[in-house]
Amino acid sequence: MIDEFDQNVHFVEIDIEEDPEIAEAAGIMGTPCVQYFKNKEMLKLVLFDLSPYSIIGLANSALRALLVKE
Repeated sequence: MIDEFDQNVHFVEIDIEEDPEIAEAAGIMGTPCVQYFKNKEMLKLVLFDLSPYSIIGLANSALRALLVKE
């Protein structure tokens, strides 16, 4: 998935145990957590308790929707 969106999407992983200040500043209260941004504006915050495959599927769907040209 990363290769497909390489030019338009940036993925960032934060270890909230290693960097609690960054997690707090980003509004991350638990994991897993996915934040979707467009033009530096947060569009959606999703907290889940799902398998990695479910998270990838949801992220893929959301990214496709965000990248649709208006």
